[in-house]
Parts: sequence; C-alpha cells; structure tokens
Amino acid sequence: MSIYITGDTHGEFTRFKKDIFYEQTSLTKNDYVIICGDFGGVWDGGKVQRIRPSVIHLMRGQVYEIEGKTFFTMGGGSSHDVSDGILEPDDPLFKQKRKRLDARKALYRVNHQSWWKEELPSDEEYETAKANLERYGWEVDYIISHCCPTSIQDALSGGTYLADRLRGFFEEVSQRCQFKYWFCGHYHLNEILKQRYMFLYEQVIIKIEGVVEHKA
Repeated sequence: MSIYITGDTHGEFTRFKKDIFYEQTSLTKNDYVIICGDFGGVWDGGKVQRIRPSVIHLMRGQVYEIEGKTFFTMGGGSSHDVSDGILEPDDPLFKQKRKRLDARKALYRVNHQSWWKEELPSDEEYETAKANLERYGWEVDYIISHCCPTSIQDALSGGTYLADRLRGFFEEVSQRCQFKYWFCGHYHLNEILKQRYMFLYEQVIIKIEGVVEHKA
C-alpha cells in the first residue's frame, strides 16, 4: 500500500500523466492519491463525499484511519486575489463594474462563480474538528489541509500573508496536536519548513510506512 500526496490541481491534471507520474502503472485500488485542496474537478454538488467509486472527498474536520494511520483533514482557505471586491452576478450594474475592473486588471471574483463564502469552514465544522481531535486525544499521524498555521505562514512569507480564523485555528492545532507531518497546498510551492510542514504544489511525494520520500 502506498499513499501519494500532492498540491493544488485547479482542474489541471497534467502531473498525473503516465510519463510524469509513472508510478501509477503499478497502482491498485489499495493505493491512495491525496490532493491538498483546490482540486478543481468538482464545482457543484454540495457536501459530496464519494464523487466516483475511487474518488473520495475527505470532509472538513474529520479523522480518517487509512491502513492503520490516522489523517486529520481540514480543507478551506481565504482567496488572496479579492482585494478589489466580490461582484454579485445579479447586480444590475454587474457588466459595467466587471468591465471597469478588467480594464485596470483588478483583483476580484464573482460570487457563486469564482468565489464562495464556504471557502472557509463554518462554526459547525470547527466544532466537528475539535470534537474529532478530542476523540483521538489530539494525536494523529498526519494532517492534510489547504493552508497552514499562522506562525508557519509568517515564517514562509515574512508576514506578507494575512491571518484569518482558519489559520488561527491551525495555529491552535499545531500547538496542541501531536503529529508526524503536516501536508498543505495553497501556496504554489514545494518546500519543507521546520522539518515536518510540507508545502506541495506540482510535486508528488510518496509516503511508505512513516517515511516520506520526495518524488519529482
């Protein structure tokens, strides 16, 4: 059994072509590939868990046991390219506003088209996450998220990224929870901080029996 982990795909799955991700030729239904958020393959359907027989959405705030290892999963992350606002598609002036924003190459998104308020967890999802971590005594093998704790993000960016509630929650998790590795996407880079925070983008890594091996 092998577990492969990678970063954002945004609906573009070139990295999984056979001449790039050549390991897939030997994969079976007993192996796993985990994408750390921004999957981009499903945009509608609500709280879907099983998308296809072999494609499963790991829900927010859950702890999964896979081949004897525990995985805490918590998706979500604030959009960083919305400093010029969120447009409402039913706004009578929508076309005019969009044209002006496009003309000055503004950073904006459109509600329910390229931005959803559900990009961040709800109060209920935070409570679910804490309850599940309590059940496991705040100890898991691996954490899978999209963004990372505030302090780790600051170390990564020098404080240029804004903090939010989710990153603050992850900060609490990082201080209270015992874990081996934390995997996340979002930042579009392949890097390791403090030996166990692994930022993934197009890189695919393989985890076998607690050892993380880097793959191109």
